[in-house]
Amino acid sequence: MKDKTCDIYKKRSSQENILSNFQKHLELRKINLDLFLQKYYSNLEKSNQKNNFLINYHPLEFAQEILSKSLNKEKKWDKKNKPLWGSLTFVKDNIVSDDLPTTAGSKLLIDYYSPFDSTCCKLIKKAGGIILGKCNLDEFGLGEKGTNSYFKRVKNPINPS
Repeated sequence: MKDKTCDIYKKRSSQENILSNFQKHLELRKINLDLFLQKYYSNLEKSNQKNNFLINYHPLEFAQEILSKSLNKEKKWDKKNKPLWGSLTFVKDNIVSDDLPTTAGSKLLIDYYSPFDSTCCKLIKKAGGIILGKCNLDEFGLGEKGTNSYFKRVKNPINPS
């Protein structure tokens, strides 16, 4: 049987290269942000309709505004202090943030907004990452397959059965 560890490191390495290339293109202003984000959101919405992996996410206009502000504020990419600069991220919905509801996959918390960001969200933002939304999970994180969420069952895009 083939050891999958090497494949995981190759994938991680290629993902890091993709992010690094994206950040370089952002820094050099070689990306049309509006067009990029429109395509990104279009793919995100299609994929979410099929796989139910997101509970809440910010609208396209939020992403355009926050990414533009980030680019205008920091003209040059600071690799040491902002390793996630410009990266669009999502966190599980049991991690609190002050700008999106935190439901933990439950109807009980559907309108709960935290008055503060979790340490995780603070660190992502401090590193230059942009949190776009919250990922679906089993209710209160009690499960292993994403099948017991109030917000529909999460489907594996590789094996949707």
